[in-house]
Amino acid sequence: MVVVNASKVLTTDALEWALINVVQPGDTVTLLGVIPVGDTLCGINLKVTLNVFLTRLSTCWQGNQEYQEHQQLLEDEVSKKKAMFQNSNMLQHFYRICEKKRVNLDVKIATGLTKYVVTQQAESLQAAWVVLDMAFRKNRRYFEHHLQSNVVLMKRANVGDIVRVSYY
Repeated sequence: MVVVNASKVLTTDALEWALINVVQPGDTVTLLGVIPVGDTLCGINLKVTLNVFLTRLSTCWQGNQEYQEHQQLLEDEVSKKKAMFQNSNMLQHFYRICEKKRVNLDVKIATGLTKYVVTQQAESLQAAWVVLDMAFRKNRRYFEHHLQSNVVLMKRANVGDIVRVSYY
C-alpha cells in the first residue's frame, strides 16, 4: 500500500519507490489517497463533518434531510477526487508501468484522521508493505508502533527510510 495526501497535488515518489524496490509480478499495489480531517472539499470542512457524524449517530439524526444532503455531497466529492487521481496523466504513466511489470494498481480515497485511516486500511488490505509519502513524517512514531507491516517513509525523491521491518 502506498499512501499519499489526496488533498494536495498528487506526488508519485512513494509509488515509484515501491514499484522499484518492493513490488513483484502478481502483486497488487493500492494507492491510498488520504484526505486529512480539517481539509475542505467543495466548501465542506471535513473535521466539522466528521465531528457532527460521530456525535450525532442517532437514528433521528441519520434521517435528517440536511445530514443526508451533506453526506451525499461529501461522498460525491470523494468520488470526484478518486476519478481525478485515476485519470491524471501522471498516474496513467504508472498504470502502464504496472501493466508491464504484471502488477495490479488500485486507487482508493479515504477521509479522516490520517494515522487511523492508514492503519485501518493497511489492516483491512493485509498490506505487507506500507510506503508513506513525505507528507506523513509527523506521524512516523505512530506508524512505527501501530502498523504490523513493513513501513517505509519517504525522505525525498527516490530515497525511502525503512522505519519498521516486520518478520512474519
